Amino acid sequence: MKQGFEIYKVSPNETLEKIADKFDMNADQLRSFHNLYCNEAGLLWFNSFVGIEKILVPKNFKSAAERKKEHEKYFPRNLLFDGFYHETYQVREVFEDYGNKRLEIEYQLELKIQKEEEDRVVYVHTENHRKNLQPADDKISSISIACMEAINPVGFLLDKEGKLKQLAHPDLYFKRFSEKRKDIEDFHTGEIAVLLFDKFQENLKDEHYIFEKFSSTLLFQSLFFGMNWFHKNNTWLEKKILNINSFPVEIKFQAVYEHEESEFAKTKISGTVAEQLDMLYFLVGKRRSEEIQNPVKANYNVTYLTDKLQKTLNSVEANITFFVDDRQYSSHTLHISSEIN
Repeated sequence: MKQGFEIYKVSPNETLEKIADKFDMNADQLRSFHNLYCNEAGLLWFNSFVGIEKILVPKNFKSAAERKKEHEKYFPRNLLFDGFYHETYQVREVFEDYGNKRLEIEYQLELKIQKEEEDRVVYVHTENHRKNLQPADDKISSISIACMEAINPVGFLLDKEGKLKQLAHPDLYFKRFSEKRKDIEDFHTGEIAVLLFDKFQENLKDEHYIFEKFSSTLLFQSLFFGMNWFHKNNTWLEKKILNINSFPVEIKFQAVYEHEESEFAKTKISGTVAEQLDMLYFLVGKRRSEEIQNPVKANYNVTYLTDKLQKTLNSVEANITFFVDDRQYSSHTLHISSEIN
């Protein structure tokens, strides 16, 4: 196992504080570091620095300024820039519940970002849908896909960090569907189809409803997260949608950054629910006012791989897992890759 320390020879009149300052540490941190590894190096543990001639210091230590400069070299900057996204991604989503039921959905995602006046707009289009490794040709799936195809591509305004702001051209999607509905109904017949078409067309009149339905998906939350996620130094609180039919939940996040093992820089975001939730109430979008005896636990994890040279987004791995009574209740996993099969 590689040693993470080296021996430092103390110069005359050199204090523990001065040595610690060289390594961007304080005296207590350096003393604790030495005492943790001193047996491995054959040195004595110490409390008082008087008479100490050798001390252990971190190996290959980098100052805060050096670490910041290195981070900026390999990771995307904190504002969205042209070319960050690839134009096409392959997406796979896997849903698992407590009954071990599994649903796998695959599709191709196309993103087109362009400037419109002062705004940056992303147009999203999905196609080539598959369900459990087969064409998604059952009645409900076919109708849902036909509805989306009728209004694609759907545009969204992005802020400077790359977060979704609102629906772009909200009146356009109702118009598109209305113009194409007759052709769709010629192919998809029956009372169920008519009811679904009516409901979909009515919902298109409500731009806030449409925006919330898109923006609360794991796909959109993982893609349009805000570029500041590449530059977090401490833990932070942020609200996320864990269930598309429920309310935003406060998550406590932390980030880990790695860039030494491949041509990609890795950003690992991990989070846990920071508030108490009752699972049954949560699933129907309600908060329970009474004391919760067995609050649900949930993990929210996302890993991004970005090209160290071009700073482009290569892939995303995201997962939301719920636990009830310390047993897994459900899981939703998302895989996004720029490598198209």
